[in-house]
Amino acid sequence: MLKEERQEIILESLNKADIIRVADLTQKLEATEMTIRRDLQSLEERGLLIRIHGGARSKESAKFEELSLNEKRGINTENKMEVAKIAASLVNDHDKLCPFPFIFIVRLQFSLVLFLRFLFPIKDFLSQ
Repeated sequence: MLKEERQEIILESLNKADIIRVADLTQKLEATEMTIRRDLQSLEERGLLIRIHGGARSKESAKFEELSLNEKRGINTENKMEVAKIAASLVNDHDKLCPFPFIFIVRLQFSLVLFLRFLFPIKDFLSQ
């Protein structure tokens, strides 16, 4: 099958399903995974789809849905590793790290304040 034929079938499949998987395309087109990946890369370079880990999604569906955690995991992996290496170099022996994201801590503090206000209304606290 010619490259143009494969890519046309890929785009037709994408229009029907919004997300396509490399494994499904290899069976459907009887082509190798590498061939399908090259086709997806070519189509992405032409702005016709967005490649994701293990497949591709239509540009239209990407506008309305957030990528899943698995899809995000495969994006910008080199950059993420570089950031992780820099962050790791800033940690010294016996440093204590907070495993929670900052926003979680802020929300926890806010919830605690609301809870304390419920237990101890300000007017009662001030009258003591």
